[in-house]
Parts: sequence; C-alpha cells; structure tokens
Amino acid sequence: MRVGLDKKALIGTMVASSVIVDIARLLIYGVTFFELDFHVLIQQDGFYLVVAGSSAAFIGSFIGSRLLEKVNMSFLKSFIAIMLMLIAPALGFGFI
Repeated sequence: MRVGLDKKALIGTMVASSVIVDIARLLIYGVTFFELDFHVLIQQDGFYLVVAGSSAAFIGSFIGSRLLEKVNMSFLKSFIAIMLMLIAPALGFGFI
C-alpha cells in the first residue's frame, strides 16, 4: 500500500500472489493425494466437497468483483490490518 498503488492494482497484486501460492500448493498436495489417497475420495463421496469448494471459490470471486467498485482505500487498509491481526496469531498458535 505504501508504494502508491490504487485499490485495483493492490487487489490484483494480492490475487496474483495468492494464485501463485495456491498453484504451488495444489501441485504438491495434488500429486501426493492422487498417489496415496485418491481411492478414499471415491469411497467416501468426497467429490461433493471438491464441487462445493470450487463453487464457493467462483461465487466468492464473482461477489468480490461486484464489491470492488464500492470499496474505498481506507476501508481496504483497515480490513487488511484487521485480518492480519486475526490470522497471524491463529497461524502462530496452530489454529489454522
């Protein structure tokens, strides 16, 4: 935020960073999962969880794109700060 990006550039940078991290994580988890536990997904009808998670991601992206125009930079700064203060301790204590 301190480099002077506008809200669209800031959000775009955050999205690009998270996509890169998610692709790397999915590659590692996916290879491991398909080699070891794919039969568990089929046996326990876990396919529905995959569909629900994918649907939630697309719905969240759609809603987020609609809300982008309504959000101002001061709200965005406050939201990021609050989320960092909530998520960092949760990660530190092993809740997430």
